[in-house]
Amino acid sequence: MIEERNEKKGVAPYLLLLLLTTVLWGIGFVVTEQLTQNNVPVFMLFAIQFAIGAFCLAWFAFFGKKAERKPPSAGEAINGLLLGLLLGAALVLKHFGLDSYSQGTDKSYFFSSAFVLFVPVLVCVFEKRWALKELIDGLIALTGLALFYNMFHKSDFFFSVVDGLSLMGGIAFAFYYYLLGRYANRFDTARWVFYQLATVAVVCSAFTLIFEMKYMSEIKNGMEVAFGLIYLGVFCTGLAYFILVLAQKRLPSPSVSLVVGGQSVFAFLFAWAMGYVALESASTVVGTVIIIVAGKVLSVLRTYFPYREIFRRKNLRKKLRRRRKRKRFCLRRLKGGFFVNTCDAS
Repeated sequence: MIEERNEKKGVAPYLLLLLLTTVLWGIGFVVTEQLTQNNVPVFMLFAIQFAIGAFCLAWFAFFGKKAERKPPSAGEAINGLLLGLLLGAALVLKHFGLDSYSQGTDKSYFFSSAFVLFVPVLVCVFEKRWALKELIDGLIALTGLALFYNMFHKSDFFFSVVDGLSLMGGIAFAFYYYLLGRYANRFDTARWVFYQLATVAVVCSAFTLIFEMKYMSEIKNGMEVAFGLIYLGVFCTGLAYFILVLAQKRLPSPSVSLVVGGQSVFAFLFAWAMGYVALESASTVVGTVIIIVAGKVLSVLRTYFPYREIFRRKNLRKKLRRRRKRKRFCLRRLKGGFFVNTCDAS
């Protein structure tokens, strides 16, 4: 119990940092929308964004303080490369699912956010344990996302090939978050994240050369685009993924995926505050926020808040009070000149 309590001690800063990452990504959705309105091709956006993020981490990865840091190894580079390919595949599948969808993007966003449920499923499959609490939390979060994207009110709902691409992107994100949790403690954080971001930048650059070279001349508002790319690269990529891996060292993958899954809600709130979207259904939005937040809070409290120990201490205090009360009663009876055998009980 003491080891478990010491292990859970100090996770609050990591939870707050992870929440900050979710907020940064929420703002990043709004910035990305502005950049696409300025005709910035998506893969070029990803390539520059992840290249800036990798550049920001390069000094910390290779020239920072080397005391108490894990030494570089080929395994670290290969693992970072593979996880970068996985993250790049998730982004590519998500983009193709969004770009090919002709009846709106809500379904595509919903399927690509299904990692909140898939991560606990991966825990059950690969760790050979029945993660019932994590599965329930994932279902609560997925239900909230379904309400958020208005999935229960679509009369013409059908599952298409494009939805399959978005779902595969959600599964790829689930594997990414799960594997981050498995390997985060084995490698140096800055170097490992650098390898991942650099790999994504190379993958997206290749897709830019294949699909988007003809759209380069259509980009407008160069200064606004430059500031948007700098924000996405520095804060939403370099800083955000560094914090994500740092949090994965102390927090389980299902809890991380639950917090990260709320980025759509923050994106909507910032877009609504800036006047980009209208608040069409207040009850749906409020209910969604309540469900998602409730799922996160319950998961965090159940995992990290020592409620059982608190109740155990409370019961122990009650028992000690009863014992002291009985002892005082026995002393009064002894002073009265007679002794009751039940006084020595307990």
